[in-house]
Amino acid sequence: YSKKPTPLNFNFKQVNSLEENSTQIFIPADYLKDSGCVYLALMDADYKRHPRNNYISKILQYTLDIQWTQCLSWHNNQWHSKDCSTQKGTTTAMFICSCTRLGLYTTASRHVLSYFGKEDVSQFIR
Repeated sequence: YSKKPTPLNFNFKQVNSLEENSTQIFIPADYLKDSGCVYLALMDADYKRHPRNNYISKILQYTLDIQWTQCLSWHNNQWHSKDCSTQKGTTTAMFICSCTRLGLYTTASRHVLSYFGKEDVSQFIR
């Protein structure tokens, strides 16, 4: 998302239950329409909930490992991304691709340099 999202204007929303200590957030490439800056908002679902869940820690720590991954297919003597897409479940050790035709495939991936900032989440609560 190249512009800061608002409570009514965003590309993608995903709700995860944190039953484990970690979770994977997968954002399909179709939702990332622009290159450059992308905004990601993380928010505790118990924010301002009454009565508060006594079994949830009051302090949450987020660690982000952001990767860009692309599935490629070989066609007309070059690699193309238009026939393939990365699927949910892809990890740093295993790539899951969906392609429209049979052929030769590979993946390209890299860690993304990130700047992290904080904003007041009250604007997103209605």
